[in-house]
Amino acid sequence: MRDINAMNGLKAALSFVLSAISVATFAAAGLVAWPQAAVLMAAATVGGYVGAPVARALPAVAVKLIVIVLGMTMSAVFWRAFA
Repeated sequence: MRDINAMNGLKAALSFVLSAISVATFAAAGLVAWPQAAVLMAAATVGGYVGAPVARALPAVAVKLIVIVLGMTMSAVFWRAFA
């Protein structure tokens, strides 16, 4: 697969499936803080609807750079938080 938009769509679909499984598992165990979860769900929904058109409008190289920079930044934050 070489189309960045198709890969982004596949990533979004897989992310949805994994998130749904996670929510179901944690909800069944009674471990969900629902007020905070509602904020996260709303933000994720808005991000999904806003992010897709923005990603399609940007050149593929820009999307790849954004993904790399965000991934490295998140990795560094988590590394520092748990190291």
